[in-house]
Order: sequence, then structure tokens, then C-alpha cells
Amino acid sequence: MNTQSVLYFVGAILMGAFAYAALMKAMRIGDVSAVTPFRYTRLLFGIALGMILFGEEPDLLMMVGCGIVVLSGLFILWRRKITEEHLDTP
Repeated sequence: MNTQSVLYFVGAILMGAFAYAALMKAMRIGDVSAVTPFRYTRLLFGIALGMILFGEEPDLLMMVGCGIVVLSGLFILWRRKITEEHLDTP
């Protein structure tokens, strides 16, 4: 790896660590259902950084994996909502 790639890599690590810490703080303070959609922006930023800085191109397997992660998160939120509605009914 050349110096420029190392600097990009270190920058991505630092931004990722900061973003993760901010997200965890938001999860502690805010409503989970309001904060959760922002967790998936990590996928978009990761893909964008990989494409811009490292010249990567998303392939089908990666997109399928991202879809599974997003759909499973949405299913968990949906399941939680259904469970809460069931518990709220007298």
C-alpha cells in the first residue's frame, strides 16, 4: 500500500469510529425506531468510500448481502411494532 492509500484507510477508520460512537449515543438518547434507519446509512457510506477512494465496484454478491442486512433490520422493526401493538390491546 502506498502512503495515500494508508492515509485514506486511516481516515476511513477514524470517521467510522466517530460515526459509530455518535450512533450509539443517539441510540441511548433517542427513540430506537427513529434512530434505526440511520444505522443503514453505514452501508451506503461504506460502498461510496470503497468506490471513490479504493476504486471498488459493487458486485451482485455484495448487493445481495446488503439487501439481507437491510431486510432483516426492517423485519425486526416490523416484528417489534406488531408485538407492541399486541401487548397494548386489552
